[in-house]
This record gives sequence, structure tokens and C-alpha cells, in this order.
Amino acid sequence: MRSPISNLERSALQFTFGSITLTVVTLACLYLHAHFAATAFAYLLVILLFSLMGSFIASSALCIVTIAGLAYYFAPPAFSLRIDDPQDLPVVVAFFIASIVGAHLIGKLRQEREAARVVAAKLQRSAADLEDREKRWRAIFEHNPTMYFMVDEAGTILNVNTLGATQLGYAPAELIARSVLDVFLEEDRPFVRECVRTCLEDVGQTRTWDVRKVRKDGSVLWVRENAKAMLWGDEQPIVLIACEDITERRRTELALQRSEAHLAQAQELSHTGSFSWNPTTGEAFWSKETFRIFQLDPDTVQPGPQLVVERTHPDDRASVKEIIDRAMRDPSDFEHEYRLLLPDGSVKHIHAQARATRTASGDIEFVGAATDITAARRAEQQLRRSEAYLAEAQHLSHTGSWSWDVYRLDFIYRSAEVDRLFGFSPQEPISIETIRSRIHPDDLPRLQEVQRQAIEHKERRFEYDFRILLPDGEIRRIHSVAHVVVGSDGNVSELIGTHMDVTEQHAARERLENTLVALRESEQRFRDYAETASDWLWETGPDHQVTHLSEHTSAAGILATGLIGLLRWDIACDLEEEPEKWRQHRATLEAHLPFRDLVYRTVNR
Repeated sequence: MRSPISNLERSALQFTFGSITLTVVTLACLYLHAHFAATAFAYLLVILLFSLMGSFIASSALCIVTIAGLAYYFAPPAFSLRIDDPQDLPVVVAFFIASIVGAHLIGKLRQEREAARVVAAKLQRSAADLEDREKRWRAIFEHNPTMYFMVDEAGTILNVNTLGATQLGYAPAELIARSVLDVFLEEDRPFVRECVRTCLEDVGQTRTWDVRKVRKDGSVLWVRENAKAMLWGDEQPIVLIACEDITERRRTELALQRSEAHLAQAQELSHTGSFSWNPTTGEAFWSKETFRIFQLDPDTVQPGPQLVVERTHPDDRASVKEIIDRAMRDPSDFEHEYRLLLPDGSVKHIHAQARATRTASGDIEFVGAATDITAARRAEQQLRRSEAYLAEAQHLSHTGSWSWDVYRLDFIYRSAEVDRLFGFSPQEPISIETIRSRIHPDDLPRLQEVQRQAIEHKERRFEYDFRILLPDGEIRRIHSVAHVVVGSDGNVSELIGTHMDVTEQHAARERLENTLVALRESEQRFRDYAETASDWLWETGPDHQVTHLSEHTSAAGILATGLIGLLRWDIACDLEEEPEKWRQHRATLEAHLPFRDLVYRTVNR
């Protein structure tokens, strides 16, 4: 509604001011007695001037008023609406046509100028808006926390945002016009080239890949690139690449993968598998090591308590079922050992323990570990067997082992045989004072002195003897062999040794010494008898050579020293005469048989 009213007001205003101006021009022309043509020209200028206000209707009305004024005031006779002079009629017609055409053309011109002004204003607004949008998008492009690259189909960088260049250690101008491959590792460039080619083959399709980029200083960062090819203004394809820095995420993933690999290796080395079980949902998870322990294929079986029951040794199956049922009824931590009976007939000992935890949904979930302790159980059985053998061997040999703490002055360890040597029951609690009371009073100071010397001089091995005095008066003789243990501080911290009951050996040695004394006395008596006897005695060794002759050989005319080392038949004169006699004699000697009445001849000196 406002536009028509405004046009009408503008037309009325144009007509009013035009009429006033025409009146002024008319009065001026009348006063100056202007010629008809001059007056018409003046009127035409007024009409054209007011035509610039834009209303053609008002301009047409002014034309009519002007013609009437010309005809009335200036065409003779005066004050008549007729035109009697034929020469004035063309002027009036020309005036009318010129005024109408001029008013129309000026109106058209004004409309076009107004339209041009409107278009120019729109264009100006569009340019400003476009400039604002460009500034806004460029600001977004420059300061977006994402690395942006724009490359052509040859891989040349057309544009890069400031953040992207800064993240790589460059200024944007240093990267523009360079190959995008320059910011990638040498071994990754074929991969990047193939990714760009794939984007260009399918314009408008987004592609995503992870790759490493190289900063200006040589450091490496991981990025996730989202790329799309599009057609530029000249229908040339370009690739817009948005890069997200995922270095920390990649490091976290690699650390997690490394941690998982280390955990898997640790589980394999320790023969410990992990598991989880949700009794409410029945969901269960087993690690690879758990499947390996149970000798099951993770690709073909679904883990769960039923598999555990199926693999359990028949003798342990009832206890395993009871633990599973109790866990379902009253969820709480559990720990137990059981055996597996595997398809190949082998048996494994398993130690399982689990902790009840609550999930985010409020369910109870068991998380635990199953350890293959077969080797430990076998080693334990072997150790028990070895300990039994050692205890039996110590009992049979009357040898006990011990370890002495030099700081606490008490035994760290002593075997059962040590207690037996001191006359105590192995299960009986005994104080160190009680043990010392069994050591012979004469030996206790020397025993303590030997140990003190060993500690001071750090002797690796030392031996000593002492006696044990039992309550019934029996005396046991002990031979002890020990060595020192030097701690990290360089001081002796422990003595380790053995006590051996050598009472029987000591008694046997005494009997042997007494026997040797008696033997030496008997030998001396025999030697004295031989030396005083009239007969002479000889002695030969295993080779039948003479090793000894009595002194009486000299009385027989034979030099004893000259015969040492000879064979007895070497000094006989009848060897050739009676060879059979000597052959039998040698056979008797070879058979270690006694002989008598051997008569032979020899030659004296």
C-alpha cells in the first residue's frame, strides 16, 4: 500500500511545483515580451526538468497546461485558446511531442538509473556479503583446529591453512607450490600417491586413511586424513584434505597393543590365563593362554563354566561344580585348585582365583586368573621326595645340616637329625640354651672360638670337633664342617654346615690304633727272634726278587747286600740239573701256596 501512495504524492508534488514554476516562467515571458518559440523552449526545459522527478502522468499534465498557456497567452490574438498563425502550429506540435517524448525518455532514463542504482546496491551488498563470507570462511579455514591441504591432481599444494603449516613447523608460503609428498615419510609416499589417485577417480566421494607426516625438524606425527576430490571453477579437479592429529591416540593405541602383547607374553611365560564371567548374562571371556591351558580352540568353542566342568578331572569335578554354584548363589571372591584331565590323557594342576566386581549396569562379574601349576606341583612332589631321601640319608649316616645366624646367635634352620644328635625329638621345641647345655663343657669354649675365628677371617670352609654329653652319660663325638656366607655389606651374616656323628669312627680308630700298636710290638718281637735265631731268613716281592736277607747269611759265607734284587733261582747251582723241581716251586709261588723242604745248592763267596 505504501508504494502507490508514495507515487501519487510524488506526482502531486511534481505537478504542483511544476505549475508554480510554469507560472513564474509565464509571467517572466509576458514581462519580457518573449517570442512564442522562446517561451515554448522555456516551457520545455521546465517540463524536462520536472520530468526528472519521475512521474510521467505529472509530466503529461504539465505538458497540457503548458500548451494551454502558450495558446492562451502567447499565440495571437492574445488571451485566446486558438492558434491563428500557421507558423506557430508546428511549434506547438513540436513542443508537445518533444515534451511528451522528453518526459517519457527522462522517466525511462530515471527508471533505468534507479534500477541500476538498485542493482548496484544489491551488487555492493552481495560483494560485501561475499567478502564477509570469504573472510569468515578464511578465518575458519585458517584457525580451524584441523590441518587443511588443497592439492591439485599433480599433488602440488595449492593452499594450506596456518594451523596446518604451523603443526608441521612451516609457514604457509613455504609449503604452497611444493609437492604434498614432501611432508610424508619416504616409505609412505606410494601409499599417499595411491590415495590421492583414488580420490580423483571418484569425485565427491570421501576417503579416509591414517598415515605419518614429517615435521620440518624431522619429527613424525600420525594423522587421520579425510579427503574429497571436487571440481574447481575452471572445471579442474582438486583434492581437499582435512588432517586430524592422532599422534597421541596412535601412541596410546600402540602402547595398548604393546601392553596387550606384553601381557600375552607374560601370561604365556607364567602359564597364567585371565578370564571373566557374568553369572547373570552368562557372558564369559578367556584369554588366549586360558584356551591354551585347557587345550581348546577359541574359534570353535564358546568359553564358560561348562567347559571348565567338562575338562575337570572326575575326582575334582564335584568340588568345581560346588564352587560355581556357590558363586551363582552368593557372588563373592573365590580361590581353589583342581586338576584337568585333557583329551591326550595328561593331567594338569590349575590354581584359579577370581574377584567379584560390579559392572556399570549393576551386574556382578567375576574377573580372575587360572595358573597352570603342574610343574610346581611336580617340583613340590620331587622336593618332598628329595627331602624325604635327604632326611633318610641323614638319619642313616647320622649327619644333620644347619644354618646359624651370627647376629641373633640362633639357628635359622636345623634338620631333624641335628635334634636327634643332641638327643631331642624333632618335633620338640628347643631353645638355644638347651642345645648348648648338651655340649661337653670342655669343648664349648673351643667351639665358640673356632666360629669366632671363622667369622673374623671370613674363612670359606672350616672344620672342628666337639662332644655331646647326653643326660644318660653317653658321649657322642661330632665332626662339623661349615662355611661362611658373606652379605652384601661385606660382613658374615650366616654360617652353614653339617654335624656328623663320628662316635663309631672314633671308636674304630682307637681300636685300629691299638691293633697297630700291638702289631708293631708283635713285629718287633718276631724281628728280635729272627735276628737271634741261628737260621737265616729271606724275603721276596711279587716279582720273586729278593728284598731282604737276615744277618746270618754272612755266617753262611753269603753276602746279603749282593743278593738283593736277584731271583732265588739265579743263585742256585742245580737249576739245570733239576729244572722240574724249580718249575713246580715257581708254580707254587704263583699260586700263593706255602711250601717247605725245598733243598737246593748255592755257592758262597
